[in-house]
Amino acid sequence: MKRILFGLLAFGVCAAALAVVVHIAHGRGGIRMANHTVGVFDFEVRKVEDHVRGYFKFQQMTAWGRPLVRVGVPEVRGAAFAEHAAEFGGPGYLNGHLVSVHVRVFDGGTAHPDAINLVCRNRAGEVVYQAHGELAFGDIIVAHREEP
Repeated sequence: MKRILFGLLAFGVCAAALAVVVHIAHGRGGIRMANHTVGVFDFEVRKVEDHVRGYFKFQQMTAWGRPLVRVGVPEVRGAAFAEHAAEFGGPGYLNGHLVSVHVRVFDGGTAHPDAINLVCRNRAGEVVYQAHGELAFGDIIVAHREEP
């Protein structure tokens, strides 16, 4: 009986050691911007160990619903996660021009408003576009879970 219990305990320790933490951030919503414009976004990022998958889309819309600025990252290349926040980015586009895109998101839960910060840099490293703010509508979720 002791051998069986020891074997089950050893298996449990091995199974726990094989579990990985999956970090997930996703959101859809908008922020109020200058001149009665709205920045709308949609993203999803998933990180398991060193493997990152995801995308990011952002449009600054005029008061009449026309896109003024378009930013996108078709394939997120890097991501870092904290308890209620995530940072991610990669090569992307700003109105069709190649840029480096860096995004920070905050999941405020029920106690604080969710927020987003977007920075685009050209090849020289200069900031060519940025947008940030608390969400006027929508939701950002940052979550972590263990998977076998």
